[in-house]
Amino acid sequence: MQLAEYAPTYFPNRRGETVPELAARIDGFVRAFVRRVEAERPDVRTLLIVSHAACVVQIGRALVGDYALDFPAATASLSLYRRKGLGSLSAARAHGHVDGALFGTGKPVLGDWDAVILNSVDHLSGGVQHSWGFANLDLLPNGDVVFDKGDGREFVEADLLPVGLAKEFEIYAN
Repeated sequence: MQLAEYAPTYFPNRRGETVPELAARIDGFVRAFVRRVEAERPDVRTLLIVSHAACVVQIGRALVGDYALDFPAATASLSLYRRKGLGSLSAARAHGHVDGALFGTGKPVLGDWDAVILNSVDHLSGGVQHSWGFANLDLLPNGDVVFDKGDGREFVEADLLPVGLAKEFEIYAN
């Protein structure tokens, strides 16, 4: 798949989100994205997901099913997750999954992965350059994240839409 052909699976709210809203968004994205890849590209065995630190940590939480997991997401760090019980292509075939494809089998996505490597920077000559985790959040007394006005510009209507799962990928939501 060339990048120019790629259609986004899930759109974040451009006005920001709370930590619970982030978790709900990432759960929806992970569920739909994994199923989308399994259906559209069953030959794919490895994915590289590049994102901001909060999303990287929340994707890890969703994959392993541990929402208390808090590891630092360092700039250019790598994490590796492996599907439980299907660690190799031969194991996948033994379970009746052609080339590891699981779409439509009812196999869960969320919580069905093991974290093999979290936040590795072994490939970086300078090691960790910048690291962030949910422990770094500035919270208000009620638990909300301190509001950041960003660049201070007013939002326009185009900033509001679309939000959520792209319509053409709703088939992968369940």
